[in-house]
Amino acid sequence: MKVVLDTNVFISGIFWSGPPHKVLSLWVKNRITILITKKILEEYLRVLGEIDKSGKITKKWGAFILENGSILEDSNYVKI
Repeated sequence: MKVVLDTNVFISGIFWSGPPHKVLSLWVKNRITILITKKILEEYLRVLGEIDKSGKITKKWGAFILENGSILEDSNYVKI
């Protein structure tokens, strides 16, 4: 299954339990594919960086996204 995550879902999944965390767990286990554009990635990392003052969590998730996300050009559209 291919999924586009709202930034709130992504951030909530990192810091809290519940459905957003379950979605991120499915991604970590390679059970779903997360589709990301460069603009979405920038927003994820900007918002995460505002919360993560040390930068450690931001760096970890940034690397994970680049290795495990399907990054699309901003001009591409996802066919639903």
